[in-house]
Amino acid sequence: KASLRVTKEVYVDGAITTDTTFTGKAFKVTIQNSANEYLQADKTFGTTAHEWTVSKDAELVITDLPTGSYTVTETETGRSVTKYTFADSDGTFSGVAVVSTTTSECEPVNLVNKYTRDKGTIEVTKEIYLDGEITTDTMLAGKEFKVTIKDTATNLYLQSDKSFSSTAYEWTVKKNAKLTIADVPTGTYTITETANGRSIDLYTFDSENSTTVAADQILAKGATLEAGMINKYTRDKASLRVTKEVYVDGAIT
Repeated sequence: KASLRVTKEVYVDGAITTDTTFTGKAFKVTIQNSANEYLQADKTFGTTAHEWTVSKDAELVITDLPTGSYTVTETETGRSVTKYTFADSDGTFSGVAVVSTTTSECEPVNLVNKYTRDKGTIEVTKEIYLDGEITTDTMLAGKEFKVTIKDTATNLYLQSDKSFSSTAYEWTVKKNAKLTIADVPTGTYTITETANGRSIDLYTFDSENSTTVAADQILAKGATLEAGMINKYTRDKASLRVTKEVYVDGAIT
């Protein structure tokens, strides 16, 4: 008798993953002998499939097996992963192991699963109102406003390279040029305008009636999350007084 080993590799977007989503994730396999009988938990064989567990962090090792050829086949149980799409036509889902008395362990059967991260698009638009009316003021043409985009599940900020960090990255949006970010991982996001660049000379920002936060917005696979930022301002005003003095023959009259 000898041992049979099954290992698991998981790729995401073409690279072997370190994503904690897959840490300890259980995949299921069946093991059949040359007579197409299924290996059971007690090392006997039967016609009913028994699912063994393997993960990318913990290989499956079964000792004291009768010598012979075994076919290891991954099942669909546990294969799906939220926010990831499984590539069912690309991977290694079965393999044959030959258990021999000449070695204590046979070559492992390595099963490979490949996934792509589900993604969508985020669009942020900007409207500016001056004294209650949407403005066409050329002074504001191309004016830049800054927003941060935070994954509400992890509290990490979306970076320019689509990675995430605890450091806030400020994206730029203009009133006449929406911000479009493609290939953003799906999830729930909060988009917040920062105070950076918000001030406008001769105007006072009306924070109470403005929309500067789009909280808990859901980005689905292949979809576009649209967030509209609205800034309202009032024109600064003051009083002007004009006085008049009249003199007659050199004296105020």
